[in-house]
Amino acid sequence: MTPSSPESTGHPAHPLYASAALHSVASGSARPLAEALEMSRARVPEREAILVASAALESQDLSPLAASLPDLDLLPPDLAAFVVRRLEASRTSAKALLRVLSETVDRLRSNGCEVVVTGEAVAAVTVYREAALRPARTLRLLLVRRADASRARRSLAPRAPVSLHASLAYRALGSATDLTGLVLDDPVVRTVDGVKVLFASPRALAAQLLFAAAAEFAGDGFPGVSAIDLRLLALALGPLSPDPSGTSRGEAASLIHAVDSVERFCPGTFDRSFVSRLAGAVPVERRELGRRIPPLRFTRARGSGLAPAALIESRLGRLRFLLRRPGLVS
Repeated sequence: MTPSSPESTGHPAHPLYASAALHSVASGSARPLAEALEMSRARVPEREAILVASAALESQDLSPLAASLPDLDLLPPDLAAFVVRRLEASRTSAKALLRVLSETVDRLRSNGCEVVVTGEAVAAVTVYREAALRPARTLRLLLVRRADASRARRSLAPRAPVSLHASLAYRALGSATDLTGLVLDDPVVRTVDGVKVLFASPRALAAQLLFAAAAEFAGDGFPGVSAIDLRLLALALGPLSPDPSGTSRGEAASLIHAVDSVERFCPGTFDRSFVSRLAGAVPVERRELGRRIPPLRFTRARGSGLAPAALIESRLGRLRFLLRRPGLVS
């Protein structure tokens, strides 16, 4: 068994460690994860527990953040050493990804194409004090002009970790929500390796991160780092109210479960009136059912009977949900 093996993420203790890892990062202390390891000590051998806890941190993209906890010495030495190594590896990866970003934007611009950076790369560069603390594996770029799509794709370097989009929309429990206009509106400029790059604004990023978390909740669960992304944005901007277009009833039903999940780990992230407005569009019993569904990826027990499809009121809506997988649809 290794931290990346299916046996580690499928281990019975993995959900406990994943949740504890997020609580540790959110609280700024290694104590919750240390207590989870101690709690499982009687049924999980120490070496096995360290491997599964390492897998839990990796599955939630939390290893680099865990390495910066001030009381890291509360964790077993091998686990502490693991997250420190992962932070160093993330620094190398972040440097390489930012180099690809600057080169890609420069290449696209020289061919008359302009893009706005969206998603996890925006969070890494604009929200965290160091980009390496927030693993970002793909550059998600939104074209300013849809008509440039063919020329832009021909301009990309082969095998570059770049995902190019003419539009940006997410589907969770209901119909897709298009965030293209919001992201293209008033982007911010940052210089990356000497190249001026357009990034989604904090307001647009908050909406995109929330709708992405809602789509992932409706799928297999979101990574714990998504909750930290939103929490750090809230600390910078104040409690969030990412309401791009007067949220519809269907959108509210999708968002409230992601909001409740983030608030479980990072209370105060969202504006209370925003949460109340979302909650008002969802029957109480379905909201309570949503709270019983584990939100983090690799933490849902198979055959438990708790599935996101159960959160949809109508039979037709559930059928549509099963036919159209949630996620980024553009």
